[in-house]
Amino acid sequence: MIRINLLPGKKSKKRSAGQQQIVLLVLVLVLIGVAFFYLKGIEDDAIAVLKEKKSSIESEAKRLEELIGDISTQQKQKEELTKKLRIIGLLERGKTGPVRILDELSTVIPKKVWLMGLTEANGRLQMEGYATEGKEIAAFMNNLKASKYFLEVNLISMDQSKYPTADIPVMKFSMNCKYRLPQS
Repeated sequence: MIRINLLPGKKSKKRSAGQQQIVLLVLVLVLIGVAFFYLKGIEDDAIAVLKEKKSSIESEAKRLEELIGDISTQQKQKEELTKKLRIIGLLERGKTGPVRILDELSTVIPKKVWLMGLTEANGRLQMEGYATEGKEIAAFMNNLKASKYFLEVNLISMDQSKYPTADIPVMKFSMNCKYRLPQS
């Protein structure tokens, strides 16, 4: 009699185990591929987000640089305007200062003293004039010293003379002093 063995033999068990391992290996490789593909997608999304952030930061940096440039330009303009205002203030004080000095001079000069010349150089006034008596010149000098606008009053010369247009005896004098411009 012929015997037929329907039971799988050792070779087929080995073959089926090998096939199962190959299928399992292919399945694992497919899962690894899907995982890599998924991770690459996540990574690409993260890179896209970072690139977007980078471009927004760069645009913000450019905007801030423009603002900084505007601010520095405005600061320079402010400094220039401050200098101009300071110069205008000095000019205005210089414009009103001599007027106040002359007004003060006309206030302190006695009635019997008259000036024939007044020159200014380097913060000093040089005065030449006539007086009826020497004590009038002394009173004029004392009035100048008492004023807050005149300093260091010095009599240079005082001589008995005749008035140029009339034959009247007078005292001719020359003096100088420093002056101080009034503070506005």
